[in-house]
Amino acid sequence: MSELMQLIFTIAASVFDVVIAMIFLEIVLKKFQDWAAKPICYFIYIVLGVVFWFVRIPEMTWTFFVLLGLIEYFVFTLMYKSKMIAKIFAAISLQVFSMLSEVAANSIITFMNMLVTSKSFSEDVYLYTVMLSKLIKFIMVIIVLLIMKKGTVRANVKDYLCLIIIPLLSIFIIVAVTIESKGTIVNSGFTTNTAILGILIINFIVYYLLNNIIQANEIREKQIQMETQFMFQEKKYEQTSMSFKSISSIIHDTNKHLVYLRECAVQQNYKEAIDYIDKAIDNVKESYKKVNTGYLVVDALVSNAFNTAEANMIKFKTDIKIDKSKINIERYDLSVALGNLLDNAIEACKKVRNLDDRYIEVNIFTADTALVLNILNSAEGKNTMDKLKSDKPDKVRHGYGLGNVNRIAEKYGGSFTVERKESKFEATVVLPLLDE
Repeated sequence: MSELMQLIFTIAASVFDVVIAMIFLEIVLKKFQDWAAKPICYFIYIVLGVVFWFVRIPEMTWTFFVLLGLIEYFVFTLMYKSKMIAKIFAAISLQVFSMLSEVAANSIITFMNMLVTSKSFSEDVYLYTVMLSKLIKFIMVIIVLLIMKKGTVRANVKDYLCLIIIPLLSIFIIVAVTIESKGTIVNSGFTTNTAILGILIINFIVYYLLNNIIQANEIREKQIQMETQFMFQEKKYEQTSMSFKSISSIIHDTNKHLVYLRECAVQQNYKEAIDYIDKAIDNVKESYKKVNTGYLVVDALVSNAFNTAEANMIKFKTDIKIDKSKINIERYDLSVALGNLLDNAIEACKKVRNLDDRYIEVNIFTADTALVLNILNSAEGKNTMDKLKSDKPDKVRHGYGLGNVNRIAEKYGGSFTVERKESKFEATVVLPLLDE
């Protein structure tokens, strides 16, 4: 291999290492510091990567190599917004990936050397091993990506498989060509060496293209999620509106009722007046909100759930003690969280065959630092279940219910826990009340 090609391979290896580190850190640490735009950070990445690469010398012990790698990766992490412990973890992880990938690459080269009886195979094998290790390290980073993405979105599985398969195929192609050429590839001409670099470049290009496709899928899923939530919210507003319309209707007719009752009193027809008043009270009970805490979101949603439960012969018990002056959670978020919990409880109770076993207990209270939503309901089914999955037929639209509750809990730094037992389901949301 010519000195020019050696220099090209050395610089390429450094650049590839930097790109892999960049991909990993953007996955783990995510946000850059405010002081630097992306182009500036990328420039710093490349410059520091090349500098650290050429600082290495063959006489260095493995301890110094590891230490230098840790310093390099830690310097990269300083460009990101994150806690120090996360930065240290990211730097150590990258160094571990580097060591594991180099061991794997050396093992592959050793195996190839056993298959190929060629003296030329050992020449320049170091740079060749380094390039192969970059592909292996790239695969490790992609695996981290898949683990972190698991369960967050419903991305196309084929896209994720391509992210893994393409670098694996690239390794196979390079190894196959090397064995077929009896190891002379490391000393071959400019065209073959350029092809090796091209394979690595193609891997990164495909990664960014597939990553854009996956992000587009995420956006599409979020749009479906938002559409579902808007439909949910619209339904809740309509239910609240109907409740107010019923109350308004009663108020509108109050004058007529009073005129009739006055006439009954004048004629001393007290029994007729009492019967009429009892009937009016029953009508009011059917129309007004069953829960009156003064906090509209809770009153409307719980009252509506109360009415729905009664219509389905579900015993409905409430224990609500809230100080609305303490609640600074967005009404939309609270509506989504509480509404989904109540809908989930009602749907579960409807499936209970024995009507006497149907029940829902709603406990809502404000503590000193948090708003707690606790829903306990009867349920049928197995002892275990995926706490964030829906068993409704239309999973695309309904699968977000408890997932959105969990998302809202995370948004406010709270918690969402569920407990599924043989005959009951309990969900608890704790939403911290932040100081305004």
